[in-house]
Amino acid sequence: MQSGSALVTGASGGLGVALANNLARRGYPLVLTARSRPALKDVACRIRDTHGVAIIVQPADLSRPEGATELIAALDAQEVRPSILVNNAGFGLNERFQEHSSERLEAMLHLNVLALTGLTHAYAQRMKSHEGGHILLVASLAAYMPAPLMAAYGASKAYVLSLGEALHVELAPEVGVTVLSPGYMETGFDDASGFQPNAATKSTALPHRPSRGSDWMPCSPAKPRSWRAMRTRSRPCWDAFSPKPSWRGSSTSLLASGTTKDRVSEPLAAANQYAQAGRNIWKSCSSVTSE
Repeated sequence: MQSGSALVTGASGGLGVALANNLARRGYPLVLTARSRPALKDVACRIRDTHGVAIIVQPADLSRPEGATELIAALDAQEVRPSILVNNAGFGLNERFQEHSSERLEAMLHLNVLALTGLTHAYAQRMKSHEGGHILLVASLAAYMPAPLMAAYGASKAYVLSLGEALHVELAPEVGVTVLSPGYMETGFDDASGFQPNAATKSTALPHRPSRGSDWMPCSPAKPRSWRAMRTRSRPCWDAFSPKPSWRGSSTSLLASGTTKDRVSEPLAAANQYAQAGRNIWKSCSSVTSE
């Protein structure tokens, strides 16, 4: 597995597992990383049994300052050169900003911002020099608006969105860059962040199980397509997570990626649903902050 593999961070559960499954279904050898070796081995075993792809398990704690550097060094020692990078690892903090633990706040920012930036920088250079590759940055709908009670988390995801939109232009056409901004999903995020969603938020939940959609990435590991080619023929990457039918076919520019502005009319109903959910969430946040 010297080249052509896909590196997925935060691959021990939730969205990371769904993305890894989608890649494996397309025949990509995988490099899975997260903090827990036992959890990674379990995921790797299940994916290997289902799809028969080669998988490397490389545990790493990317919330530590040296985590990204150590991961890159470990993969270089094994002569692993990913052509796809999925920067999925992240967590949030849900409480008043002044009540955050300094240690937890620093760890979150290292993981959500610095580790993501370090991995993107290192592998973007290599992909650019080899004239091929894809980078997926996982942001959040929280990137698009201030998020009271999750202020630092929302700001970290706004950084990811801005970085991805800029790199989409800078690295084209050799390297494709996509920003995925999921809404609320029933993963381990709530337990890690302390977030307790209300009924309005739960009603927007997107299942994270992999499906037969998702063409944000090339369908063949041997010949990656350009972003322009993908944009003209692919369904939005929401299909990877079996979204509610009313969101199928919605524009990647509104909900899933950065700079594409086409096909705007079709997803207006979905956008209105999100706007209403956002207003409900804002009302609940306002009632908390006014107490």
